[in-house]
Formats: sequence, structure tokens, C-alpha cells
Amino acid sequence: MEVNTTLRTTNQFLQERTQAAERAAGAKSEFLANMSHEIRTPMAAILGYGELLRLRLGEDQEALEELQPIEESGQHLLELINDILDLSKIESEKIQLEHIPCSPMQLVESVLSVNLVRAREKHSSSR
Repeated sequence: MEVNTTLRTTNQFLQERTQAAERAAGAKSEFLANMSHEIRTPMAAILGYGELLRLRLGEDQEALEELQPIEESGQHLLELINDILDLSKIESEKIQLEHIPCSPMQLVESVLSVNLVRAREKHSSSR
């Protein structure tokens, strides 16, 4: 009889803990989704102003090259935000997979472009 009581108590405790964990996971997913949407709005504005600046710069190649890392970094941040949204979709089992072509060479060029500005700044400041 005592064993049955212990098992029932343990089972009830585990059910309560499972429900608490499920509520916490749901709250986390909801938080991630809300924060991602809140961050996406100003990020879209930054990218939009980057496009406007590109149009105003016209043929100024040096200025356009300096703008490129800003645009690429903004796009990268937007992709990270989308990944966070995807994570919350995965957790809520609402994700749909898609096949997207990927160019490793373009990825390497993008990373180099973003870091080239930093490297130039460090090189000129160390002189």
C-alpha cells in the first residue's frame, strides 16, 4: 500500500513538472517570436535607408564600397532574426522546410567583404 502511495505521489509530481516545462517552453517560443518581430521592424528600416543612400550616392564607387558592408551586415542580421523565428516555429511544430540554392563562393566573398573594412581600420590605426 505504501509503495502505491509513493508511486502516485511521484507520478503526480512528474506530471506537474512536465506541465511546467511545457509552459516554460511555450513562453520561450512566444518571447522569441515577439522579440524577432520587434527587431525585424527597425532592421527593415535600416536596410531601407541603406538602399536610399545607395541611390543618392550614384556613381561614387568609394562611398558605395563603404556602404556595402553595412548592407551585407544588415542582411545577415535579418537572416539571423529569421532563423530565430524559424526556431520558434520548429518548437511549435509549424516549420516548413525549403530548398534554397547556396553558393559557398558567394558566402566566402560576403564574409571577406564585411571583415575587409575592419581589417583596413585595424591596419590604419596600428600605424
